[in-house]
Amino acid sequence: TMGSGQFCTSPGLLIGIASEALERFREEAARRIAHAEPGQLLNAAISDAYGRGIDALIDTGIHLTAQGRPAGGTNRAVPH
Repeated sequence: TMGSGQFCTSPGLLIGIASEALERFREEAARRIAHAEPGQLLNAAISDAYGRGIDALIDTGIHLTAQGRPAGGTNRAVPH
């Protein structure tokens, strides 16, 4: 949740071994993401592409762990 748009080419990826520690990490990350404010993106094209990208990932069957607060206004991205 450091910024929006300017970091979109370097998404975070977590690979872990199923364990109690990994579950605690997942729960804490989900809690923080759920409280994250939407970020301002540079323009409508980036905002639309972000939304389409999230939808495409969900369509593959990926499990969405958390989602931030609803976006208000224009060109805002909800953290996932």
